[in-house]
Amino acid sequence: MFFTPFLLAIHILFCLLYFKFLKRIFYEIARVANQFYFIKVCKMYFYGFLTLPILIGFVFFVIGFVYNVLAWYNFKEFNKSEFIKNQD
Repeated sequence: MFFTPFLLAIHILFCLLYFKFLKRIFYEIARVANQFYFIKVCKMYFYGFLTLPILIGFVFFVIGFVYNVLAWYNFKEFNKSEFIKNQD
């Protein structure tokens, strides 16, 4: 077994805290850029970190990386109305 129960619990708590902050960043990028692939990137990276102890996480990391490349490739421009609302 790769982890003792104590280390597994710490790993899960770290993943939940990591997801909380990573989710805010990716959701903000998705909102401003109008690319909702970023939300899928966030979820795939979270699933990857969560399942990393059983070595399935690498598959989720690869899927997340593909979504990340798709999101930046399809990115055209920022939503200008979001900038106007935030400057008021």
